Amino acid sequence: MKDKYRIGVNAIGVIAVLTAGFIWFLMGTIGLYVCSYAAQMNNESGPYYALGLGFVIGFFVLILGVGIFRKKNWARKSLMAFWVVSSLIIIGNIVLGIGDLFHEGVGAWLMEVVPWGIIAAVGIWHIIFLKTDRVKEIFEG
Repeated sequence: MKDKYRIGVNAIGVIAVLTAGFIWFLMGTIGLYVCSYAAQMNNESGPYYALGLGFVIGFFVLILGVGIFRKKNWARKSLMAFWVVSSLIIIGNIVLGIGDLFHEGVGAWLMEVVPWGIIAAVGIWHIIFLKTDRVKEIFEG
């Protein structure tokens, strides 16, 4: 029987690869649409920088996912750092924008806070799981 921690590590690798694909999908659809709209309106290049940054982040997450599959310790540590930064940014945005959401109603709260909160919770779960001694043994040995 396979070790449940190894299955969990492989699941985190799958989630990282799927996250990279999702980032690239968003950049390729919505991002390109926003860039074309911005170019038609006033020729600002800001959206293009955001589009490029999204592709770089997606590539970074893809590399981490492959590193997790190959049980590389640098990938475990880098993924934990990625989720720390991402979760802090998400939680900060939720806290800073909570006042505006009260004026917009419960629907806006459910559509903005709940999905981002779930993503932050998944990131925190990854951090906790990847810090366990058993997972460290998998990556070191």
